[in-house]
Amino acid sequence: MLMLYIVGIIHGLFWLNLIPQWASSLMLFEMPSIFIVSGYAYSLYENSTCNGNRNPLSVKAYCSFLVARFTRILVPYAVYAMTCIALIYFFPWIGKGNDYALNDLIVGWMNPANYGEGFSVGYLNYHLWFVPVFLIVTAAMPLATRFRPFKNPSLLFLVVGVAIAEVAISKAHFPGQEIIKQAVFYLVFSLLGYYMARANEYFSRVNFGQVAIVAAILLMMIVIAEGNFHALNMHVNKFPPNGIFFLFSCLWVSLFLILWVKVPWFLETFKKLGDGIWLRPFITAGYSIYLWQGIGYTVAVQVGMAAHLPKLAMWLLALGISVGLGLLAAPAERVRLNLKVPIPAVSAT
Repeated sequence: MLMLYIVGIIHGLFWLNLIPQWASSLMLFEMPSIFIVSGYAYSLYENSTCNGNRNPLSVKAYCSFLVARFTRILVPYAVYAMTCIALIYFFPWIGKGNDYALNDLIVGWMNPANYGEGFSVGYLNYHLWFVPVFLIVTAAMPLATRFRPFKNPSLLFLVVGVAIAEVAISKAHFPGQEIIKQAVFYLVFSLLGYYMARANEYFSRVNFGQVAIVAAILLMMIVIAEGNFHALNMHVNKFPPNGIFFLFSCLWVSLFLILWVKVPWFLETFKKLGDGIWLRPFITAGYSIYLWQGIGYTVAVQVGMAAHLPKLAMWLLALGISVGLGLLAAPAERVRLNLKVPIPAVSAT
């Protein structure tokens, strides 16, 4: 559902400018949620592979984990990157006469930390900031989860504490600051998902309503202090994420968790959605569809402008192309290396 929401709703609203940006930005709850799901899945897989025994993590096991997980993420990325290089180099009309040298394209695109930045056209790389951030968070999870948190901490105090820390981090300046700030931010939500899976009893007692109320009050105080409602433009606060975006994310996450814990039919409804044929492509090839939406939207906009199509038609065309290309490229997601060393745990996209 999150992948469908990102590809079909969020990027449709932002990339096609269907509504004002400040209004679209109030719907940006998807990435914290993606990392919560990732951390939750990491814990489930850790339990299934280690039978609940958290033995010391050896260097060999950790390296094997990184190789296996990075293969899962980077092979599909490499296929997408090479396709983008070919499109930009051989079809300059896509970039309205770009003159990038082939070696610059290869270096710029094949390095996932750069993800084509400075050597892209259209929407080909707008969404690829996620790849290096996800890789860093994935690599950090087996290490970060070795530390034991406080026993039965107050989630409200933790939220406020992390919010203050995010304010401090967002104001700091250092080399590579954007990607590091993003990785730290989303690692927090990945750890939340991880401990939700490991401590269901604790989270069943947490009052998420208090977290939501405090987050909402603090956001209103920020608006009053700034004297400008546009301080809540979450697209501005998201890149890189700051304390405002953290509070905003906590508000959305708390509302979802209230529904999850207090409203049984809400959870049952979402479980049934997984059986729908219309959702199956996003279950089986969600990561590939996410990658290839860059080409989907770029081609749809070019065709739409040439054929004078309304934006709604461009939107549907972009979604159709993205899903189709994602399904064709999905086998790259299933490339695996035969590793003899057991993998301690895996986070999921």
